[in-house]
Amino acid sequence: MKLAATRLHRRDGTRTEGRPVHRAEEGGRFLLLSSPSRLATHTRVFNESCVCLPLVDDLSGRPDVKMTASFFARIHRSCLAVAVCGAVTLQGTTAGAQPTWPSGMSCYYNGFIRTLEGWRGSTFTALHGWASMKNWKDMLVFYSGPVAREFAAYRTGRVLAISTPLLTEEAKGQFDACARGHFDWVWREVAARLTRNGVPNTIIRLGAEANGTWTPYSINGNYAGFKACFRRAVSVMRSVQPQLRFEWSMNRSVYSSKLNTLVTQAYPGNDVVDIIGLSFYDNWPAATSQSVWDSSFKPELDFWATFARNNGKKLAFGEWGLGDPRGGAFDNPLYIKNMHAFFSRNRDIIAYEAYYNCGSLGTSYLVYPEQYNPRAAATYRNLW
Repeated sequence: MKLAATRLHRRDGTRTEGRPVHRAEEGGRFLLLSSPSRLATHTRVFNESCVCLPLVDDLSGRPDVKMTASFFARIHRSCLAVAVCGAVTLQGTTAGAQPTWPSGMSCYYNGFIRTLEGWRGSTFTALHGWASMKNWKDMLVFYSGPVAREFAAYRTGRVLAISTPLLTEEAKGQFDACARGHFDWVWREVAARLTRNGVPNTIIRLGAEANGTWTPYSINGNYAGFKACFRRAVSVMRSVQPQLRFEWSMNRSVYSSKLNTLVTQAYPGNDVVDIIGLSFYDNWPAATSQSVWDSSFKPELDFWATFARNNGKKLAFGEWGLGDPRGGAFDNPLYIKNMHAFFSRNRDIIAYEAYYNCGSLGTSYLVYPEQYNPRAAATYRNLW
């Protein structure tokens, strides 16, 4: 067994600040130990060997604690004391079956995918990442840097999707310039780099959440400009790599009038859209009960499923998960259960879904490590 320090990563693959958490590796399996001196309170059994998986207290780490043979011997004895080999248990749950649609989790960088897959108990068949919105130069790094190489390395048997800004902060709101071809060089380079990386059929999640107000390409009422820019970008990328697929992805909106506006005014057309997509978090409002789910969440999900089917498209969830506590989010197993039920019921049109297990916006989204949302985490792991 070997141990190394690691850090949580933001959703664009860059490292977070702060002290590392420790990562123990044995035979390609990983454990995260926020405090290496802390013994496991839960266990997982891989085949016939017991491996401890601590329920961590925090993510600050204890780099001052020495990793010694006696330390790992204590872990092994602790495992044997509380585990029964041949079962996989954690917080009283068992891992679910492999999803029958393309499924994964975000923030898998630096080999962390093996940790997440091992915890979930099923292989990821979809991966989603984010290119930077800061400027064009930083955006293109995603398509050629270490994250891009790791991303491409996982291509076999997996759907790959990249959230790609339609405009960056240095070109904020410049839809007209985009439509006139001022940024064609960017789109050509994106397609060329993906081709060189050996992932020509990547899904480009282009201008995601444009119906919000927080991106440099937010529509803000300029539907014509948004659509013209979107169409131009797709046309240029397809001219370089025709195998690329393009996702038009909006943010959750609980008002039916807004949904109708999006599909009538912001949809750029079936000829430039391969996949309909959503960001669908449990906030503003949160699903505090089944009745809230039935009145707020279910109608919108059904709306988008119907829209996708009527247009002959697949439906993707590049971002979904527990949300911001300011929007009412909490440790909510009901939301997890109902999302799984929707995916299962509509498996024939699910292009992919990736749970947002990233800490860059706060720990309220995390199902792994489990301490932050233990009930939702147990439900997710049990179903997936």
